[in-house]
Amino acid sequence: MKLLKKALRALNSSTQTEITKAGEPMDNQAPSQNRQRAFSHHAGKAIFPALLIATTAFGVLAFDTTWVGTGKPISAASLQANLTEIQARLVAAEHPSFIKLAMSVGQQCSLAVEDTIQFGSVAAARGMTSSSNGIDLKAGHTYRVESIVNTYPANGGYLGYQFALGGARVDATAYTGNNTVHGFHAGLLSYFTPAADTNVTVKVMNPNLGPSGCAMADWNSYLIATDLN
Repeated sequence: MKLLKKALRALNSSTQTEITKAGEPMDNQAPSQNRQRAFSHHAGKAIFPALLIATTAFGVLAFDTTWVGTGKPISAASLQANLTEIQARLVAAEHPSFIKLAMSVGQQCSLAVEDTIQFGSVAAARGMTSSSNGIDLKAGHTYRVESIVNTYPANGGYLGYQFALGGARVDATAYTGNNTVHGFHAGLLSYFTPAADTNVTVKVMNPNLGPSGCAMADWNSYLIATDLN
């Protein structure tokens, strides 16, 4: 990442003269300016391919480079557009979007199969949204999603739960077990790359908490997603 930033700074610096002087003929400039522009032109040609390789190595998605080719002049506008996009993606990589949801009710009782845990309260977020007691996921993005559901009291019972995408339960299950009062749990953790925009929730798949057992907002029950793109 540090090497990529250095290359980006170098390329910005080396092309600055060409970008600011794009409309002025070289013949009207002083010899020193001509030399500087020639250096900038060749430096840009040398650095830009390396920058493209570096961004690819860091998993950056493809962007428009159709203007780059053998014998083609460097386009200041196209180059600046690519630099702007690379910079935006570097910022996104260093500051990923995320959201943490808490339960919007103190307790959720009389649970049945297919009930959705009411994660309706946003505890913290940057760049992501929630709806329908879940988290909104964008098509083509890869997300790390995790959840824990605490219970009280269950008197030896348990609660099985599972992620649901678009309302359909998917992936592995987790159980919060209970001896006398507080639950001992194994949380959910999955990675999703949806093909279409969707919503991830947590659904009950095996309720056995007894008549007085409830899912509880206390003790940090949560649903979290991080956008890894």
